[in-house]
Amino acid sequence: MKKRILSLALALTIIFAANQAAAASSEAYVEVVPPKYDEAYPFFDGLAAVMLDEKWGFIDKSGTEVIPLKYDNVGDFYEGLALVVLDNMVGFVDTSGTEVVPLIYSWARSFNDGMAAVNSGSYWGFVDKTGSEIVEPSISVGYDSVGDFSDGMAWVRLFGSMLFYVDKTGKQIHPYTTEHGAIIDGENNTATDVSTNIAVVDTFAEGLAAVNIDGEWGFIDVSGSVIMTIKYSNVGYFSEGLAAVELDGKWGYIDMTGSEVIPPKYDNVGSFSEGLAIVVINDQYGFIDKTGNEITPIKYDAAGNFSEGMAIVVINNKFGFIDKTGTEVVPLEYENAGRFSEGLAAVALDGKLGFIDMTGKEVILPKYDTVHNFSEGMAAVQLDDKWGFISITGAVATIPTPAPAPAPAPTPPPTQTGGITVTVNGTALTFGQPPITRNGRTLVPLRAIFEALDAVVDWNPVTQTVSAVRGNVTISLRIGSNILVINGESITLDVPARIVGGRILVPVRAIAESIGAEVGWEPTTRTVTITE
Repeated sequence: MKKRILSLALALTIIFAANQAAAASSEAYVEVVPPKYDEAYPFFDGLAAVMLDEKWGFIDKSGTEVIPLKYDNVGDFYEGLALVVLDNMVGFVDTSGTEVVPLIYSWARSFNDGMAAVNSGSYWGFVDKTGSEIVEPSISVGYDSVGDFSDGMAWVRLFGSMLFYVDKTGKQIHPYTTEHGAIIDGENNTATDVSTNIAVVDTFAEGLAAVNIDGEWGFIDVSGSVIMTIKYSNVGYFSEGLAAVELDGKWGYIDMTGSEVIPPKYDNVGSFSEGLAIVVINDQYGFIDKTGNEITPIKYDAAGNFSEGMAIVVINNKFGFIDKTGTEVVPLEYENAGRFSEGLAAVALDGKLGFIDMTGKEVILPKYDTVHNFSEGMAAVQLDDKWGFISITGAVATIPTPAPAPAPAPTPPPTQTGGITVTVNGTALTFGQPPITRNGRTLVPLRAIFEALDAVVDWNPVTQTVSAVRGNVTISLRIGSNILVINGESITLDVPARIVGGRILVPVRAIAESIGAEVGWEPTTRTVTITE
């Protein structure tokens, strides 16, 4: 198992919770009135998901609730449509609130490349943006598990062992089998006898997809042809024309012809972003360009990918930013930081969150308990357990109504920000990142759960894969994927793993049950119970 290193999630959206006293307000910005929503997410396609009294809807940038708060859960808008859940049925709405994909499915995933995966019980299929079923999720034509569309194709699995890619008409192409034997063509006819064992195919990125044959990795193109030698023990996605590859325990990069442009010599690496990539030697981080030149000394304790020309770097738990020349533009003096988005980055100081610009100036002083990155000129911010939105200038976008003071009540059990408590064998856990609910499922920090259950956790930042071992059970899960692998067997999750606030969050029920624990839910106290 690979040595654990600090997650590269520093480059992703920051959500950071704190409990210290607020910093003084900046005179240049309007003081935020305490927001009114129980939960809120960033703007996409001009709308943001908000929740109040357990019901979800969407607001516009003026704070108007343009899609009523009536759903049990919602997803963010992607490609003009958002997933919505009501009475355990799932569909999609457009930005006007019209239900363009009817709420008739057991589950679904967000649209990608014009298509969305939908589930009706045990089988998966696909719908397009008009709601037409391109592949009906039924026993006759549906699949056991599916990936998301990219480059016009998605992988699908049938009968646990047969792998295909399908195109946007639903036609099966590039058939494989995960067992020694025969490859099956699109009409379920035997096409070719094979002696290979294709265990995994992956989503296409930049026209290429990783494929695992007999335990080793290579790449195929959109025609299904193997174009790179199947010899690597691990690989990453192609990004900016290069992919990370592992050979004999060291990492390097190949180009799209398969040539090793940067020989494997690093203990770990990240994907290229804005022409630069993170590399790791002896648990120290630095950056290289596409020729392999080191643009910074390999000296940092952690680092994040470049975003808008800036990257997070960390020494002795202090966060700052460097530019593409390696110059430390923002001194390493913050407790935490998020990537730059729309010219601003969230930073933490004295337990509170604010925003800096690209010169390092604190344009919105740290005063919030939790923030999301700016998106479409707006940022969701939390103060006193309620959420609202601020504009890029710091002015209030959503004029909130303070919640009435609660009546005295018995002291509740310990809870996390966000109102969800998690107990393991009766003991309440404390999290650096609070649990969240997303699309009707509770996601919790994986490491805290597994360490409470005495499991060993490992993180691979190149493939964005977390794995854990407990007794004779080994599981692995890639960030953004809904495929959980348990002792080599694949299980489809309703919600993919994601990184929030520098923590890996996973669907708690599926993860805990995968290692033999029992999971319960106490709705009155909003408590997840995990017992052995």
